[in-house]
Amino acid sequence: MLAHFQNKFVIIDEAQNLTASQMKTLITRAGKSTKVLCLGNSARIDTPYLTEGNSGLRYAV
Repeated sequence: MLAHFQNKFVIIDEAQNLTASQMKTLITRAGKSTKVLCLGNSARIDTPYLTEGNSGLRYAV
């Protein structure tokens, strides 16, 4: 399977508001020489069904 992002620098901001499934979708697209930077603050989750323990940011960590 060919990755979608190759030789790129990907910034995912507000990662605390993503689900683990959404985060997995993004980071598994990273291909050769791609760097992924996830930014977020688990104390500022805006989505009612996410918690510090099950957010996409936690998944990435």
